[in-house]
Amino acid sequence: MSTITGTYGYVLEDLVEARVAAWNWVGMSQYSEANEAVDADSGELNALARTVPQAPDMPTEGEDTSETQLQVDWTDVVGNKNGNSEVTSYSLWWDNGDSGVEPETELVNDLVFTYTITGLVAGSYRFKVRAHNIYGPGEWSDIATIRASFVPDVVATMTVTLNSPDEGLQTYDFAWTEPATGSETIDMYEIRIYSPTTGLYVEDQDVCDGTDPDVVAARLCQVDIYYLITVFGYEYDTLPKV
Repeated sequence: MSTITGTYGYVLEDLVEARVAAWNWVGMSQYSEANEAVDADSGELNALARTVPQAPDMPTEGEDTSETQLQVDWTDVVGNKNGNSEVTSYSLWWDNGDSGVEPETELVNDLVFTYTITGLVAGSYRFKVRAHNIYGPGEWSDIATIRASFVPDVVATMTVTLNSPDEGLQTYDFAWTEPATGSETIDMYEIRIYSPTTGLYVEDQDVCDGTDPDVVAARLCQVDIYYLITVFGYEYDTLPKV
């Protein structure tokens, strides 16, 4: 459907004005007066120029996003932003997981304001949305980049290496590798050392403190045998468990 803005050059919110003349076999009458902005009888505004909707606000991450799904929300286009014609549907497009690619795959075209995607892998996804009314689809929103984030994968088994210095106490290196991060930076680890005294794995927040930025960065902490004996109840030359 052609809009009056495109055919006659009206700008949105302009009053659409018209005049009419009558014909018979004798000839044509004079034109009527142009319609007024306000109807004299009803007091209501006369017709305003209509067109396709303006661009919606950029989509946002919904509050129901979790480790298993990603929710995308957008807001209704109302007032003169809808082109003075009721919105009939919204279409949401995404990049189908191809990071950095223009969103070209339609996910939904309906009169809804949210959409949930499941079965994603951790990473960044790009979305855009536009509104439709009876005059056609409107402008695209700005592109939103929304991250699907998950808890980190299980850390591979730690290695415990005995160091035998020429002088001083024996020490053990506790080392591990970084797991898949779930698309977010790992900012801490929780390190538990087995205690023969209690039969439990006990979190160490002193020598092997997983919240220490140096420990996080190196993925390594060093514990001497005296600490293991006095704090965790190990016997000398017993390989600690973590």
